[in-house]
Amino acid sequence: MDCVKINFYKPSSILGKLVCFFQRGKYSHCNITVDDLTYEIRPFNKVKKFQLEPSKIIDSFDIKLSKRQKIQLVDFLDKQIGKSYDYLSIIGFIIYKNDRSKSNIWFCSELIVAALLKVNFEILKRVEPFKVGPVILSYSPLI
Repeated sequence: MDCVKINFYKPSSILGKLVCFFQRGKYSHCNITVDDLTYEIRPFNKVKKFQLEPSKIIDSFDIKLSKRQKIQLVDFLDKQIGKSYDYLSIIGFIIYKNDRSKSNIWFCSELIVAALLKVNFEILKRVEPFKVGPVILSYSPLI
């Protein structure tokens, strides 16, 4: 089994503080690290891959995947690089939003949940990726 890490961060902006307030938790952002490379999407940026800066992480949790799952996860995440941030989803943390069938825009926790579902790792049972904010993701009993 191989481990990947889900990393969580406290807010550093007004937007992050609003996410925490409306989700009633301490995390405003998350990303996923595979073999020292981190994938994330942030407001005003696109999905990117980079070397992790561990000093900024608040909490980090390991997820065990098979080698095949890890390869599939990296393949999916690599295909997301360059896709845009989903600004309307932030509003969805404040007001109700309907299901969105899209694959060209993401927010941080949605990207992680969708990537894990692609490799048949259901981190939250019966919860669609677009409904999962960073705080809700941190409640998974699997991390």
